[in-house]
Amino acid sequence: MQQIERYSIQKNFIFTGHVTNVFYNLAAMDIFVLPSFAEGISRALMEAMAMGIPAVCSDNDGNMEAVDEGDTGFIFPMNNHGVLADNLRILLENKDLRIKMGHQARIMAGKKFDMKNLARSYEELYIKLIRPPHG
Repeated sequence: MQQIERYSIQKNFIFTGHVTNVFYNLAAMDIFVLPSFAEGISRALMEAMAMGIPAVCSDNDGNMEAVDEGDTGFIFPMNNHGVLADNLRILLENKDLRIKMGHQARIMAGKKFDMKNLARSYEELYIKLIRPPHG
């Protein structure tokens, strides 16, 4: 918050505190940023993608599984603030790219994170694991 005040960019940020319904917050976003150090597949990331928001995420396993680099967002190396800033700059300066990536993110989220699809995938995995080997 001190950096935001230092650079007089308060108009670009909203500090909400605890939120129970994120829909309106996500609807206000142009870009979703997840610079986490350790993460499974983040529910917040899945929700942002489902809302059609392109993501810029650190390169931990969960994020890399969810985000398709260059198609639904960008992945940057953890602790590499320069690449994070470059990715944000690209999206901030290119509205058409943000819209395109957001559209692709919504499609991917619908396919990859839909509860019916996830349940079907788990069912197929369990069947495969309990089926005796052939031969």
